[in-house]
Amino acid sequence: MMKSLLIIALLMTLLGSDPAGACEPPVQRIFTLAESVPLECNASGARTTSLKIFDVELQERGFALARAKLRLRPTGATDITHFWNAHVVVGREQYALMNGDDICRDSPPATRVNFGYGELSDPQHQVAVYAYQGASPCVDGAIEVVAGSTLELWIEDDEPACRRKSIERISYYESVDFTRTYAWQTNMSPIVLKRTYMAEAGELLIMSVVEASPELNPNTVCGEEQATIAAELRVDEVIVDENLSLLPASQGQGHLVLDNEARQQVAEGFHLLELRVRRDFTTTPVRTGGCCGDAVLFVVKN
Repeated sequence: MMKSLLIIALLMTLLGSDPAGACEPPVQRIFTLAESVPLECNASGARTTSLKIFDVELQERGFALARAKLRLRPTGATDITHFWNAHVVVGREQYALMNGDDICRDSPPATRVNFGYGELSDPQHQVAVYAYQGASPCVDGAIEVVAGSTLELWIEDDEPACRRKSIERISYYESVDFTRTYAWQTNMSPIVLKRTYMAEAGELLIMSVVEASPELNPNTVCGEEQATIAAELRVDEVIVDENLSLLPASQGQGHLVLDNEARQQVAEGFHLLELRVRRDFTTTPVRTGGCCGDAVLFVVKN
């Protein structure tokens, strides 16, 4: 009997479960942008010379995930297509990579997503979203972040036994390296996948973002885009969310940021989470990684 109890205790430790059921679910906070913010040109792309779209101080402590949902629109200040870039910094940052894509002059407003992850601690308990724009030539205020954009936070229970138990991630950059690229296929193929364990039945909130970069954008004229790319989330090989989008038109290399989100009730045990991607044209390669942005999947366990 004692041997069996020791084996069970060891398994629970390895799986990261909370046998006492004492861990609180992540606390959620939502902040909303009160006024629109015109972006500024930033040739260096440095954080220190980028605008702060959000800058909030948190009372909570612990590991936290932040998702910026930025509503972006062209202002009509110029006919030149501009790109935007943004990144999210959480406390003592552990994941804070940029992403961005192009916006045509006459495009309707579009919502784009990026994530940040880190530890809220003393004295590093701020969360900030930085953004800038660019083009050649670049005109300040060509793109603005529209009022109503949001910054969402999920903050783990900071008790020692509960840290790093409720929020997990898998990043292409972190799991491969920063030099190798992923080549998109014309069929849905996994770019990142992760196995996660649930100590008891509950809900998974799965969120992802991926930047796709065709070497030569097949869409070259604003308003006449036809080429599309797609991303989907799967849980245990079942599709739970899909996103099919047009590539924004540009000259030369193209970029598009695609995000997905799904809530899924699951049973106790292991579950396979996948982000799959597809290009719907064959005229040019599409890549992620290396020069061309990340693919990252986060899961919040409730």
